[in-house]
Amino acid sequence: MTMETDLKSFVTGGSALAAQIGTRMYPLQLPQEPTLPALTYFQVDDPPEYAHEGQAGIHHPRWQFDVWASTYLKAKQVADLLIARLHAWHSSNASYNAFIGAEQDFSEAERELYRVSVDAIIWCRD
Repeated sequence: MTMETDLKSFVTGGSALAAQIGTRMYPLQLPQEPTLPALTYFQVDDPPEYAHEGQAGIHHPRWQFDVWASTYLKAKQVADLLIARLHAWHSSNASYNAFIGAEQDFSEAERELYRVSVDAIIWCRD
């Protein structure tokens, strides 16, 4: 499995977050007429770690998650559930450990949508 597969599986599997979004977690962009709330995600970067001997066998890709909802409060609520779910990842899988880097709020007025962007840095072994 790839990290992306593991990530999607964990986020949408058996949690309060899954009760809100089901399997509505999409790479890069929402479908044309989405059911909300939903998530989009993409990898921002993936820098490897180096030691004096070369690559250290770990890396820490940064992912951006966008929570989409029809109200601001729902977007914030689902973003909080996402953050809690990501924080719990290390206890269920020793290969990953997520740290939240930033959170920003947006309004998509022309589409009547609200979006909360959450950046997470996820440390993992190669």
